[in-house]
Amino acid sequence: GSFLDIREYKSLDDLWASVKNMTLEEWNRRFDLCWTAMETLWKKGQGVDYWKDSVNEVQRVLANLT
Repeated sequence: GSFLDIREYKSLDDLWASVKNMTLEEWNRRFDLCWTAMETLWKKGQGVDYWKDSVNEVQRVLANLT
């Protein structure tokens, strides 16, 4: 429940609409959960690969939205 799965959106506009419609409470909850998840992975020694893999996946999905 922390990250938005961009594969669930038909377009970037749909994704942004979802973000814009979030309440401040939901935004803050997701934000806190994201940092907690990333910190957990970082402490397990997956930091460098995690970031690289995450960027690559985001780029791949964005490329498929068009």
